[in-house]
Amino acid sequence: MTILSHFIHVQYCYTYLIDQIPLGLLSYSHLPTALLSLLFGIFILYKTKNLQGVLFFGICFTFSLWCACDFITWLAFPGSATTMFTWSILDLLAVLMFFFSYYFLYTFITKKDLRVWQKILCFLIILPTGLATFYGLNIPNYDANACTAIENQAITQYGFYALALFILATLVITVHQYRCAEDQSVKREILLAGIGVSALLIFFFSATLSVSLFATSDASAYVYNYEIYGLFGMPIFLAYFAYLIVRYKAFNLKMFGAQALILALIALVGSEFAFVSSITNQILVAITLVVIGAVGILLIRSVKREITQREELAVANAGQENLIHIMNHQIKGYLGTARNIFAELGQSDDYGVMPEASKPLLSKGLEEMAAGVDYVQGILRSNSAQSGAMPYTFAAIDLKKIVDDLVAKQKEVAEKAGLTFESKIADGDYAMQGDATMLEEAFKNLITNAIKYNSPSGSVSVSLSRADKKVLFSVRDTGIGISADDAKRLFTAGGVGKDSIHYNVEASGFGLSFVKPVVEKHQGRVWYKSNAPEKGTTFFIELPVS
Repeated sequence: MTILSHFIHVQYCYTYLIDQIPLGLLSYSHLPTALLSLLFGIFILYKTKNLQGVLFFGICFTFSLWCACDFITWLAFPGSATTMFTWSILDLLAVLMFFFSYYFLYTFITKKDLRVWQKILCFLIILPTGLATFYGLNIPNYDANACTAIENQAITQYGFYALALFILATLVITVHQYRCAEDQSVKREILLAGIGVSALLIFFFSATLSVSLFATSDASAYVYNYEIYGLFGMPIFLAYFAYLIVRYKAFNLKMFGAQALILALIALVGSEFAFVSSITNQILVAITLVVIGAVGILLIRSVKREITQREELAVANAGQENLIHIMNHQIKGYLGTARNIFAELGQSDDYGVMPEASKPLLSKGLEEMAAGVDYVQGILRSNSAQSGAMPYTFAAIDLKKIVDDLVAKQKEVAEKAGLTFESKIADGDYAMQGDATMLEEAFKNLITNAIKYNSPSGSVSVSLSRADKKVLFSVRDTGIGISADDAKRLFTAGGVGKDSIHYNVEASGFGLSFVKPVVEKHQGRVWYKSNAPEKGTTFFIELPVS
């Protein structure tokens, strides 16, 4: 016997339905959500035409079909045959939706397809529910007096176990990939995607599980009303991925924000046709749809022009940036050659004995050339760090040794500038995986800034400490501080403060823009705070250690 054999007409249950839930609320909780998710899924599928798009559509399609079948199931008054048919396939649709959700999340955050053994395992998990649905085993009978189908509890419980497994797999893959990711932007994208999918599954699972538990007890008279709360997960899911598409360019979609907004408005306004009955209201809804459609076309065209302009500007900026990069490399080469010439003339006797009067000039020339090379090198380093082109070599390092060596070198520089230099390095294990050269440059940048932008006869304090699995490095100065205007440009390329020129004529504004991406590459963070009411600023770098 299959589910097709249940197509028999029995009785009407209209009064029973109305006593439980208003028909308008039932319709509005199911139909607009289903329509919106289906349109969203079709849009993603049409725009992407890849595996991720197919799986995303699979989620939206099975959810929409579940909403439609559940809605029909509520309308038991046309007869038990229709009710039993739609009720029977709800479990299968739920398991398929959870499978598509896990499959989609896996491909979205790993950029890979599921392995063969994982696909086989998922198929085996779905198979019992599919067979039970086809042979009508999950809904073996129908209670005409209560207008309710009689569920096979064993099969229903298995369905919940299957859903729970997919939720667990979703959480595991999210946490694992989040911990493995190195780039902060990627970590945030993984977290948002995981939360979006988990919200959909957990909302749905919690509501259906509650209904199943309450249905076997007298805890509530109308237990099936709780099912509508499970549908809230879909808007959350769509909202999270809409944000991912707009903020992180997920799926590489363009004009998504404007198109999604127009589609959502059309779907919501169009759903009102299901509830308005008078000709006047129907005409008003139709006019509203036409206006939204016209405005939407104008908006999308405007956004398209803006995107085209931005892409053209991005190409121009990329060309200009490449030109500047080449020029900096050339200048660095010229300065380096000149520095070597000055060094050779000042330190070698191969070209005869240089007059004593020329030696200070040669020494000054060598110093200026060295400063010029460092200046251009700093700009190139910052540009590479920000663009992600900086090569990193991660290995086991000791942060304490790096800071100890820096303190020993920079203390002499600070004291030569008339500053008091002190350090406080707490004992402990500071071992971690990182690029020693890059971190040393980042720490050095903060210390040299504290020296250059300090007050006469001021002080610089360097500290290093560890708490649990975090290391905190800080540099405190008694300098000019940071104004509100300067704070906006602080970690950006060329972000020189207004008063910086008075303290350091060689300021390029590329130092801190190098520090930030280096620290973030090491899964850390950098920030500052004012020393008010005292003078100066304190910069902090926090890094994870093993």
